[in-house]
Amino acid sequence: MSGVAALSSFMCRDAEERAWTLDMHERIRPVSRAAAGLLSVAVFACFPWLEPWSYVPVVLGGVVFAGASALVDRYRRIDAMVLLLPVVQALTVVGIVVNGRELDGDLLLTLFALVGACGGFPARLAAAFSLYTAALIVGVTLGLHPAEFAAEPMVMLFPLVSVVCLALMVTAMREATMAHRLTAVLDVLTGLLNRGALVNRVGELTQQSKLEPLDIGVVVLDIDHFKHVNDSYGHQRGDEVLAEFGRRLRRQLRAFDLAYRVGGEEFVVLVPGGTPRQTRELAERLVHAVRAEPLAGLTVTVSAGVATSSAGTFDYDAVFARADAALYSAKRSGRDQVAAAATA
Repeated sequence: MSGVAALSSFMCRDAEERAWTLDMHERIRPVSRAAAGLLSVAVFACFPWLEPWSYVPVVLGGVVFAGASALVDRYRRIDAMVLLLPVVQALTVVGIVVNGRELDGDLLLTLFALVGACGGFPARLAAAFSLYTAALIVGVTLGLHPAEFAAEPMVMLFPLVSVVCLALMVTAMREATMAHRLTAVLDVLTGLLNRGALVNRVGELTQQSKLEPLDIGVVVLDIDHFKHVNDSYGHQRGDEVLAEFGRRLRRQLRAFDLAYRVGGEEFVVLVPGGTPRQTRELAERLVHAVRAEPLAGLTVTVSAGVATSSAGTFDYDAVFARADAALYSAKRSGRDQVAAAATA
């Protein structure tokens, strides 16, 4: 894996995490803008008491932050914000140092960016940004004022404790929110995403398809004769079959392929970047994986329909309708197979 790919994977490990960070960016952005505006008014209101040169890094920090936000909106990736927020933090510290107020509590202004990072980034990125902020505080205090620290350790300890406590609290609240959200978008029985999550992902892919020429494949799967399983073995056994099917489905998918349960025994897999051939190969692999071993002790098969969008356009309803029609073609042809819709 190249260095760039490894860094991108560290920032967002899969499509689900990327979708979460983008969603958090959208939710936090109005508050961030309001807070940044309030902070700017306060800083410029203090102009008579601040060093004129301190406004250079402050203005640069605002430009970098606005640019990072624009890049996130443009490319629908959080990478720009992750990489540029430390620059904003460093420029904030430079402005404080130019004013000579690093021992007057002004370093607590770094908590503004820290709250955003801990609230909107995955835990490992929040931890890295917290350590970075702490390192800035330690470096400035010990580098510029070692004698003051020796005489009064609290000049550094209080800002550090504030960083740690705030990072822990905001991260805990974010994790609780994320756990609540997962219960809202996951199908508890199968562990797959539910119809609500599908709607959100379709919206994201629709926007993404307008920005880059990307094929998007849709696989619709239906467990064959599932009613017979419930009627013959009971609904509890049927639930066990569904749960095992969900686990087997997840093992066959790539990190950025997402599976959704949209009905009792009906499932949808979205395949970003999937050509007609690649999407069909994935569907064949899924059908074979179910056929290869019993589910909950029962021999079960699944049928699949496949369709793909044209590069650069993604109309989910139209692609799903074609894939669903192909699914019924597979069932009419004997089940336990894949049928592909004609290319649009």
